[in-house]
Amino acid sequence: MGQTHRESVEALFLANLGTSDLGANETPLLNYLKNIGVMTKTLGEAVELAAKDPSLPPLRAIILEPSLRCVFEKGVKSVHIVLFVTEQTPPQPGDTSPSFFPVQKALEKEFKFQLQGDIDQVTIPHDPSDWEQMFQFLSEKLEELAQIYPPERYVFVSVTGGTPAASAIKGCCRSLAFWELFENENIWADPPDESDAEALQECLIRPLPDKESEIANHFTTIWKKAGKDNHPIKNLSNFKELVLQHHSIFGSQKEAGLLLFLDAFPAGEYRLCPDIMNPHYPRYYRGESSQADDWEAPSPIYFLTVQNSTFQFHLLMDKYPAEKRGLSPQDLLEKVILWLSNALQKSGIGAKTTSGYGYWRDA
Repeated sequence: MGQTHRESVEALFLANLGTSDLGANETPLLNYLKNIGVMTKTLGEAVELAAKDPSLPPLRAIILEPSLRCVFEKGVKSVHIVLFVTEQTPPQPGDTSPSFFPVQKALEKEFKFQLQGDIDQVTIPHDPSDWEQMFQFLSEKLEELAQIYPPERYVFVSVTGGTPAASAIKGCCRSLAFWELFENENIWADPPDESDAEALQECLIRPLPDKESEIANHFTTIWKKAGKDNHPIKNLSNFKELVLQHHSIFGSQKEAGLLLFLDAFPAGEYRLCPDIMNPHYPRYYRGESSQADDWEAPSPIYFLTVQNSTFQFHLLMDKYPAEKRGLSPQDLLEKVILWLSNALQKSGIGAKTTSGYGYWRDA
């Protein structure tokens, strides 16, 4: 840890550093490089490449920057930032330690007049999917920080393991938004089919051309790629506005969305209950037998579930760019909240939804 004068620091900000935190042009670095045809196997390779290529846009802390703006908007003047990064032995492609120094540099540049405290890293040597080890490690580190930090200060925490992840929450909302568009009869000149669904997915990630005269050709090209002679859109102008709204909320290959999805947390007390999966044909499922034999011994797997508990889901809207584009931040938020509510109650989130897990009541 650094030697910040903690008596003068007003807040402690703790966060996991994930593979999407470091970005270029508001897009996660790995995705940005992939979009321009550059393939890298690890985050470390991507960071090294970005450092050597002056033609690439400046690297930004695309998730932490808006989060910190919210902290400073509360009137906090100085923050001590602690970022948790992974660095396993042997090294893994998903390790996030290579992104610490670029993120640190980006935060210092963005908040040079407001950031008076240190930016420190805590290295996690464990597999992030090993929740037991992660819980033990994070508990020890948070207790250590509590011992050295004045208790009357603000503490902002986004250090998680095993709770509904922001990427899954965003994916649920995006899926509902897609089906809402696909089932909108006012869009289509003819009833849509699988090819139209494929083309619509492409429309929702590909940036629109800047020139209005190129819009029709843009959509025609996408539908030809899906095997159609032409696009089946009834009103191109209205459809373009719907696509732009989707890009504004969720982002496209060109830019990040205006809405930031955060992890979900239990609100107050929560109830953990044991459950069991009991595969009756373990050798068959492992590919060790060509048929499921009745004489195989069941192989019970025990795990914990959360039942009858209340969760809080957090969304952040970057309202100034939204207003600049002529969009209402409140309207966008209300639309996304409706998508999220429907997704949680009707589609579920996470694994085993076909078995009844991951559904909420009264969302």
